[in-house]
Amino acid sequence: MPGIFLLLALRFLAIWLIPPGGDEVVQLYIADDIARFRQLPIYFYDQALMGTLESYFLAPVFKLFGFSFLAGRIAYSLFYFSFMAMFLGVTRRLFGRELSFYLLILLSILPFPALFFTTVIGWAEIPMLAILSLVLLLKAAHEEPGRLGWPSLGLGFVCGIAFWCNPLFAVWLVPIGISLIGLGLTKGARLPAGFLLGLLVGLFPVWIHGLRTGILMNLSDRGGGGFVALGDLARVFYLFFARMKYFLSTFSFGPVSPWSDQLIRGLSFIPFLIFSISFGSLVLYFLRSYKRLKREEKIFYSFVILPPLVLMLLYCSRNFIARDEGMRFFVQLLAAYPFAVAWQLERLKSTVWKKGCLGILLGVLILGNLFSGREMVRRGSELRNLAQFLEREGLRFGIADIGIAYPLNVLTRHRVLTTPLLHHAASDSIWERVKAGGPRFLILERQNPQLRGDVERDPHLKKTSVGAYDVFYGESDYLSSILDVREPILG
Repeated sequence: MPGIFLLLALRFLAIWLIPPGGDEVVQLYIADDIARFRQLPIYFYDQALMGTLESYFLAPVFKLFGFSFLAGRIAYSLFYFSFMAMFLGVTRRLFGRELSFYLLILLSILPFPALFFTTVIGWAEIPMLAILSLVLLLKAAHEEPGRLGWPSLGLGFVCGIAFWCNPLFAVWLVPIGISLIGLGLTKGARLPAGFLLGLLVGLFPVWIHGLRTGILMNLSDRGGGGFVALGDLARVFYLFFARMKYFLSTFSFGPVSPWSDQLIRGLSFIPFLIFSISFGSLVLYFLRSYKRLKREEKIFYSFVILPPLVLMLLYCSRNFIARDEGMRFFVQLLAAYPFAVAWQLERLKSTVWKKGCLGILLGVLILGNLFSGREMVRRGSELRNLAQFLEREGLRFGIADIGIAYPLNVLTRHRVLTTPLLHHAASDSIWERVKAGGPRFLILERQNPQLRGDVERDPHLKKTSVGAYDVFYGESDYLSSILDVREPILG
């Protein structure tokens, strides 16, 4: 019960405290377009990479209850709750109650970045689909030899949907493929054949898009900055582990005092070290005990151990760091991190050590959540102050970067309508309404040079500062003239 209470408390606190992001609101707009049958997109607007599964999931919610940012997040939480329920169910059946209890606690009190990326809309469906594929894989392991059963077909279908949803699901396809090959060698070729058939069917959105446009998936956009030069390997691997360290504790950003910054940086080593030791111990145990493990245990351990290793190779060899792909890719650790730590805790012989290690880890994670939560409050307050200023001045239509424009729209419940310039606009309907109404303000980050010279010289525009942003507002033909420019303006 304490684990469930902490889970719900932190989850719903995050739903309220984490301010909306630009990409997140785009997905809400897609869901609203689907609900109103304005468009039925297969990929996010203006790209051919990540599928719109979550938007199709949220569309019925908006159809029933109307467009709502908070309702979208609450409904989206079902992805994480489903992931958690299936993961706990499999773990308890294979490893018993004590390990599943530790897993429940660790899945309830997540490191803040993991909590963040499973709260904002866009990433929690991948862990859920991964664990669903594990459940189907374990069921497929019991199929009769030569039988083309629904578990293998269902597994392929789920993997196809997941890969369309996010190509990073490839890290899970490695253990799935290895397990299927192993099962196929002992049970005949029909099991992999069933998987492949289901996979082809599950990729139906990709085929539809390919028939429409001639492009199946544009993987080059997120393929990193090319292969890493040999001389940069050490630096890239260091950055990979440094980002993993913060993913397992807290974001490190925002104005903080020197002592608190140093404290949180020091404490962030604790979850990283506990996970590293636990994961290393789990890998050694798996290698030493492989021959005497049951088939289901081999599948499960492979499913937990291989994705972090594949992620590391992809992240570093393709130099994702060069494109600032950041920590969100570490969501793929949501199975490995809690299970490895729970597994290690269960193996400790002393109850004192178990309680001590768990208490220290949870204390650091809660402190990290509080530290990062403060930054979320600051960001949210800055956005609300912007919204209040615009409403107070009667500024109805305007222009801003995508990370500010769309969040302002949902925070004001569209009493203020803000759009990026045409080359970056993801919602045609919002852009068209701003164009029709006539933009009367432009919001720029203070350090952003784009457009700054022209707007500061415009005598028709006033300027005020709100937090880290400058707001230029007034009746100016210049704002209308730049709205439909199709290339970035650097003046």
